[in-house]
Amino acid sequence: MDKKIRYGLIFILFLFCLRISSSAQENSFYGSQNTSTGYSLKKAYQSFVYMADQIDARSLFHIHRPSWFQRSLKILFPGDPFKPVSMNGYLFILNRHLQGKSIREKNDFLTKAIRSLLLSLPDPYSSFSSPQELRAEQHREKGDTFKGYGIELRKQHGKVFTADLLSHSPAVRSGLLPGDQILRIQGEKITGLRKAWNLLTPRDNHKIQLIILRNGIKKEIYLTPGEIHLIPFKAHQIKLPSGGKIGYIRITLITPGDGRKFLKTAEKFEKEKDSLLILNLTGCVGGDLKTAEKIASFFLPAKSLLFIEKSRSSHFSEYSESEPRIRTPLVILVNGGTASAAELMAASLKDHHAASLYGSRTLGKGYIQSSWHFHVCSSSSRGFPFFASRASEFSMDCPNEWLLQFTTAEFIRPSGKKIEGVGIAPNALCKGLNSFSSCEKGKFTPILEQFLHYHAVH
Repeated sequence: MDKKIRYGLIFILFLFCLRISSSAQENSFYGSQNTSTGYSLKKAYQSFVYMADQIDARSLFHIHRPSWFQRSLKILFPGDPFKPVSMNGYLFILNRHLQGKSIREKNDFLTKAIRSLLLSLPDPYSSFSSPQELRAEQHREKGDTFKGYGIELRKQHGKVFTADLLSHSPAVRSGLLPGDQILRIQGEKITGLRKAWNLLTPRDNHKIQLIILRNGIKKEIYLTPGEIHLIPFKAHQIKLPSGGKIGYIRITLITPGDGRKFLKTAEKFEKEKDSLLILNLTGCVGGDLKTAEKIASFFLPAKSLLFIEKSRSSHFSEYSESEPRIRTPLVILVNGGTASAAELMAASLKDHHAASLYGSRTLGKGYIQSSWHFHVCSSSSRGFPFFASRASEFSMDCPNEWLLQFTTAEFIRPSGKKIEGVGIAPNALCKGLNSFSSCEKGKFTPILEQFLHYHAVH
């Protein structure tokens, strides 16, 4: 027999044996079909692996998978030593932990595993949210009453501070002030936003303890969650003692209908010959990006660069589409609670010299999160239903949905500067985050000081 043919047959036999060995390992790893759960372990892991693959392929951050899985395991099993592992090795460890567990325990654990993968990313904004958590967030975005503390946070030089406090919130009633450094929450040391946000998630009516640092003095403060009613958009005209008039618009959350409301209100102020339009974005947590773009476009020439969206694989530039609609001079009030889409709007207008910013440096949230929705029905578990007692619990016609979010891109200002971790510096710095009691000299400082003397920013 020809030597090449003989070697070829040996190689084919080797591949065949390797395939049999791999199949046996796979069957041993995933286990057989479990009729009591309606879904096999293999199918449960297919959902799990899909989520991990989405994160790996689309995250803004370059991920070294073995180290990523190692960090996740250290979160799931504190104190146990782990070396970097492959995806298969990671799943083997999860599989061992699932043996003998109930459906609910399995679902809870795999939900924690997904969240541990997100916690292992260098990304403070990733999340895996339940239907209950999503409904609470939707109430807030609509301006409905929601339960919380009313605190916005910022991180600077490795320290966490209160950036803004919602009016009439438990945070205000407790005695917290913007600019307080948060040292501990419930006894746990705070060094990052993710941990602080997690500990500040309201749980029933339980009171929580905060240790803060203010003017070099440590203070102990207790917070109890309460009902907060957020009004995303409000506007009115203010008459100054000098006889002038100012148009005032306050936005705490940018919602899809705000573009139309903003234009109608600003045009009304312009017809009444107001000398200045003040847009108050202090404490504005962001919101709908398209609406933020639209509001910025009302003051900019057509084809003005609004921002650059930068991901791992591409760059995308967004431009204004129409000529300016509003000619009244614009002042934007900002502080450490101004974030995300609100920062992008302020940056676009500042970089094109279409607005003057007064206040303090903004939060610095320039990362963009993408969302993956998972529609599932499950009444048997608090966790994501990787397992179910019946197949109907995986119906696609279910109002319940889980949401996977993680950072996939970054905003760059028209000037080419970053926003993430840096924020936007105002044209004129104002001291006193609540009252803007003293502002540096700027083009509109005299008018603004009259306004601030008779009108509270919040």
